[in-house]
Amino acid sequence: MKNILDLDSKFYKGKGIYYYINVYIPSNLDIISLINNLDENKRNLILKKSPNFPHQAGILKAMCLFLNKLCWLEITNKDSAHHGYYNFAADILSKEIGVKHQFFSQIVRYLEEMGVIKINPHYSNSTRNKFSKSFKFSKEYAFNRPKLVEPRFIVAEKETSKFKIQDRGLTSTEEFLRTNLEKLRFSIAKHQLLEIVRNASTGRKVGESLKSAEIYIEALEAEEKLTVGSGWFFNRSPNNGRLNTTVTALKKELRPYLTYNGQHLVELDQHASQPFLLLKLYQFLSDPEVEQERALYYSLFSSDFYEAFARLAGDSSSRDAIKSKFIKFLNSKPKNIDEFDKATKSASYRIATTFKKHFPILWNQIQLLKTVPNYLGSNSSNKGTHTQFAYYLQNLESKIFIDGVCSELMELNLFCYTIHDCIGVVEKDALLVKEIIEKNVEKEIGLKPVVNLKLQ
Repeated sequence: MKNILDLDSKFYKGKGIYYYINVYIPSNLDIISLINNLDENKRNLILKKSPNFPHQAGILKAMCLFLNKLCWLEITNKDSAHHGYYNFAADILSKEIGVKHQFFSQIVRYLEEMGVIKINPHYSNSTRNKFSKSFKFSKEYAFNRPKLVEPRFIVAEKETSKFKIQDRGLTSTEEFLRTNLEKLRFSIAKHQLLEIVRNASTGRKVGESLKSAEIYIEALEAEEKLTVGSGWFFNRSPNNGRLNTTVTALKKELRPYLTYNGQHLVELDQHASQPFLLLKLYQFLSDPEVEQERALYYSLFSSDFYEAFARLAGDSSSRDAIKSKFIKFLNSKPKNIDEFDKATKSASYRIATTFKKHFPILWNQIQLLKTVPNYLGSNSSNKGTHTQFAYYLQNLESKIFIDGVCSELMELNLFCYTIHDCIGVVEKDALLVKEIIEKNVEKEIGLKPVVNLKLQ
């Protein structure tokens, strides 16, 4: 959980040692009023007082801890599935919020009954296709600023371990990037930025987009960068090595208006980054046919990769359509790829068969990454061994762009920020930074990439 334990609040009561915790819920959520509208038995269970601290109710604390978790996921846009719900492993989450599984189920039901959260009805307990229930705030509470629950909840010293953030400290390059982000500002006013978001959003998501955009805009404009109660965040994932920041969460339509010390910024983007990084997998092989296949695959990058692959597959779809289907294909579970719709010769099926036909050596490497635990030293998420593939590419990407390119830019004292395979820089430095990106990618992959300058 996010910055929850207040280590400076230590106090004694009897023989016990206790601390306060900072728990946040949406600012427009009056949780007590909603609980008071429940029937008496439910109300009494939730608000049953703690024997040590009469103002504190145990189930209420657990309920707010659950909302705190969901609140920060809403703010940072992390770990959300494509349908907008957030997946939680119930057995782990119930321990984190300090209740037995039966009470966790009750808490979820009560929050849904009060209209605070929505539960994704599409989940499965079957052995073949098992996935957890997932949750999100109802429309009324989604993407609202967090507010501190007061009076604050109290935890015993023995409970504090689950609230402590294991801070490994920032490397010098990460500290450089964090400091750079703190200096970013916008060139136009907030109301103009929000109008851009409104015009770029469609359907029911307009309200959510505006709420989250306002949080990030205010966080970037603020002189003091608060890590609690705002949209400011900066962390590097231990799983995929990526930096997750307020800027990576910012709507792409707003990035052209970012400035550094009043200077205009541009972004440098590696073309078809994930497909290009696959070339690394050829380096682990010595088969005489490897070089020939590698040369054919690399030739696709001499023009637009996705258009070139579409021609190879005999697909007339638009470039953007092919790109989204290609990335989905790359990251699909092996069994799902086998089930692509052969009968109708779907685009996904054509992509898969084309890849297997022309690049069988590379395809085999991809399959090994998805099925053999710890292949090439990669790690996976709890969603399955197949996630090793995405983690491998993302770690490779972060090694090149953060530990390679940005470390070199730090030594040259050149301002930059990262959005995974994209680097933002001051316009006058763009050509030099482009050369540095090309050099670092070629050093790691063995071949020169295409780096595009995106004028803001």
